[in-house]
Amino acid sequence: MAEEKKGTEAQEKSGGSNKMLIIVLVIFNMLALGGMGAFAMMRNPAPVEPVEATEHEAKAEPEGHEGEESAHEPEAAVIADLGPTETLGSFVVNLNEPGSPRYLKATIKIGLENEAVKDELRKREPQFRDMVIAYLSSLNVRQTQGLLAKEDIRNNILQRLNNVLKTGKLQRVYLTEFVIQ
Repeated sequence: MAEEKKGTEAQEKSGGSNKMLIIVLVIFNMLALGGMGAFAMMRNPAPVEPVEATEHEAKAEPEGHEGEESAHEPEAAVIADLGPTETLGSFVVNLNEPGSPRYLKATIKIGLENEAVKDELRKREPQFRDMVIAYLSSLNVRQTQGLLAKEDIRNNILQRLNNVLKTGKLQRVYLTEFVIQ
């Protein structure tokens, strides 16, 4: 009977140390995975893109844009009549971020003054796409974030394309897809 007690005591002690070893290994694995995840996030942080401005943000004037009309309110003409549009296409470009590969995917539609502009846009599509690619790839992540930045992008594309059009003018640039990674 004394031998049976010694055998069960030895099993209980070894079983307790096995449980402790398993717990220590699980905790170690959790810490290691958390550390690897934190390292990966620090190396390639995800961009923070505001989904929608709150009412307070929309009313506040952003820094560096004092005295400008609010870019948050659409023009009355745009709401009243969309007019003819043409898709310029989708663009995937490397952003100008040294040391960090960042990409922008944008799909652009153009609001046209008349149908004659549509014909010229179609004929000169490679030239216009090249101009848009050159412009978008010159931007960095900071220049693409927020409502005002997107309005600046729309205005710059509109101005660049209108400078070379001969048969009319573009009315508006629509960003129908805009993703940064």
